[in-house]
Amino acid sequence: MRISTAVGVVTKNMGILGIATTNSGVEFSDAYFRKGEDALTAAKAGGISFGVSAVGGVLGKTVEKSSSGYFNPAWKKYEEKAGHLPYGI
Repeated sequence: MRISTAVGVVTKNMGILGIATTNSGVEFSDAYFRKGEDALTAAKAGGISFGVSAVGGVLGKTVEKSSSGYFNPAWKKYEEKAGHLPYGI
């Protein structure tokens, strides 16, 4: 739980490839250092994590963009105003 929370904080404003890279690095580190697996097995785990994260990010973004007009038909009427949120976008 602590690792995934830290990854979520670090990858807040990253793109799909940045998130996938971070996830694969964390998976490799977890497999190699904490679980004690050999380097090749840990590298495989990191590679699988990168692939799954990238595919999931692309699919999620595709669903988000294609369904935003369906679930929120007024999305074109919104106007972004700087400073109205306590965090940057």
